[in-house]
Amino acid sequence: MTGLIIHPEVIEELAEAANWYRAIDSELGERFLSEVYQGIRKAQETPLHYRMIGNPYRRILCESFPYRIVFEVIEEMQSVHIVAVTHQMRHPDQWKKRL
Repeated sequence: MTGLIIHPEVIEELAEAANWYRAIDSELGERFLSEVYQGIRKAQETPLHYRMIGNPYRRILCESFPYRIVFEVIEEMQSVHIVAVTHQMRHPDQWKKRL
């Protein structure tokens, strides 16, 4: 996939989570963002490799943080649409409200 679409609320989610981690340790906030960006790249490179969580949505789990990246593949646009970056335990399905 070559294209990337990011839902506007994802930017807010990322900023909020990164700021929370930065309050603990500035490097922790940067590690969080780096891991999320790496997950987004993986979604772009091999989107069909990841588990479906309800058609057409898939998810990638972050390795070091309790977050998941929710996305869908838009074949006709050759794009991946990042729908949410959410904490796995706090309101894990809240992102569905934006669909």
